[in-house]
Amino acid sequence: MTDRCEEMSFKNFEITPENYANFNMCKHLMDAPQNFRLVFLHMPSHERFQLKHALLNGWREKDEDVDWCSITASEFTSELLNAIRKGKIPYDARKWIAPDILLVDDIQELTGEATQMEFYRSILKKRLERLKTTVLFSEVGMDHLRLIMRDEVIHLLKLGIKEEMV
Repeated sequence: MTDRCEEMSFKNFEITPENYANFNMCKHLMDAPQNFRLVFLHMPSHERFQLKHALLNGWREKDEDVDWCSITASEFTSELLNAIRKGKIPYDARKWIAPDILLVDDIQELTGEATQMEFYRSILKKRLERLKTTVLFSEVGMDHLRLIMRDEVIHLLKLGIKEEMV
């Protein structure tokens, strides 16, 4: 394992029985992102961080024209609150809808009901309608998310859970 983002790859990721399914999913995602609409991955932060950067570095090496964007849930929340303060509602989420691939980290931090609904309506739903790939990373699993997320978001997250790909 490496601690430099630009060196993170699938080759230097430490595979364990617990993270094999997520590793395998990310490899398939890197090779053919157009085959996925919604992917939900939950894993510890150090593994999540390395796999996310392995994806990004892989796409950079493979094809510089891969249209991707990466955000965190807290960045989205902050931007949404700034838009509300400035009276720019409805929120304009085009920059998050436009990329072919959107990676959203720390999805468990979308805790407010209004923030979740805006994320669901303004981004997730529209990206699915436009057949775009969205990858949601979380440090906590579905059982914990069920306690803090709205039903609409949970139902979508369940769609993003894939069976282990061998």
